[in-house]
Amino acid sequence: IYTTETTEQIKKYITKNQLAFPIYMGSKKTKRDFKTTGTPNFYLIDKSGKIINSVDGYSDNLETSLIKEIDKTIL
Repeated sequence: IYTTETTEQIKKYITKNQLAFPIYMGSKKTKRDFKTTGTPNFYLIDKSGKIINSVDGYSDNLETSLIKEIDKTIL
């Protein structure tokens, strides 16, 4: 969830880091609700709406880590 960047900044970031998962724009209310301090922030949310994992920032192994967490949750 991005809360302070422009659409153009986000598109560049997605392209540069080859992100292949959903990206959402949030508002200042979203930032308050999720208690974010910076971006990007990544959240795994289950079917009931419960946050099951959150990550602040990006790392080279983030996508692999999130995929493992998703697989563990749905299997």
